[in-house]
Amino acid sequence: MKKLDTLLFATDFSTGAAHATEIANTLARLTGAKLHVVHVLTLLETSVYWQTPMIAAGVDQRRLDEELRTQAEHELGRFVERYFEDPAFGEPLEIERKVVEARVPFEAIIAEAERIGADMIVMGTHGRSGVLRALAGSTAERVVRHSPVPVLTSRG
Repeated sequence: MKKLDTLLFATDFSTGAAHATEIANTLARLTGAKLHVVHVLTLLETSVYWQTPMIAAGVDQRRLDEELRTQAEHELGRFVERYFEDPAFGEPLEIERKVVEARVPFEAIIAEAERIGADMIVMGTHGRSGVLRALAGSTAERVVRHSPVPVLTSRG
């Protein structure tokens, strides 16, 4: 059995992600694995859906993207502090956090896992079904289908 040295935890700051932190915390603490916490930010500048309306409205997309990135980094910091760095959890974990900019979240999560040499990806799911799932898709499902490493998901 392969040792878990590096875990990637992907978060969208949702309730589902928050529920999955308990699993990531437990695995990292039991195995001594380094924990990488990643959030994928889909910038408006790269989104086809936003380009035309934003340009027409005279919005400075680059500035807006910078503000969104700054906000995402702040939220990621708060998320890590709340769910992974609370002294009540015991000894501190070795944690790296990163905001990744991408058009396709599941591809970015897999690319980040490959970049860091992750032994496993841990992430929450929204538990959507039916029409909403068909319309919105499932990042977690796509990560499970395409990841070269094991993926542990937790339904929120």
